[in-house]
Amino acid sequence: MRNLIEGPRTAPARWATERVFRRMGTYNTLTATFTCPRCGGSTEMYAELFFGYRDQLSLRLGDRYPWRTDSSPQDGGRPEGGNCDGEGYVECPLCRRDFFVVAHVRSDIIEGLEHDPTKPGYIPDP
Repeated sequence: MRNLIEGPRTAPARWATERVFRRMGTYNTLTATFTCPRCGGSTEMYAELFFGYRDQLSLRLGDRYPWRTDSSPQDGGRPEGGNCDGEGYVECPLCRRDFFVVAHVRSDIIEGLEHDPTKPGYIPDP
C-alpha cells in the first residue's frame, strides 16, 4: 500500500484518501444534442470529458468549465486564457456504438463539441 499512496506510513488518513482519489479515473459529463458519426442519428448524448477539474459534474454547452486552482494544466489546472480543446468519449444511445469527441473551451466557457475522426471508437461495427 505504501507504493500506491507514495507517502510516509504516518500520513493522516485524509491525505492518503485525497492522493488515491486524485488518481482515480473520474470525468465530467457534458450533455448536448449531437449527431452520431456512426449511425447518423441525432439525439441528446452524454460526453465524458477527461480534462480540467474532474469531479463527475454535469455540464452543458455554455457552462463555465471547472479547473483545479492548485495545479498545472496537465494536471487539471486552468490553461492560459482558459482555452482548451479537450478529449471526450461518447456512446450513442441509439446505436450503442462509441466515438471520441473534442470539447472546445474558450475563456473558460464550453463553446462546442465535435467528433474526433483521428481516434476510432472501441466498439466495432456489426
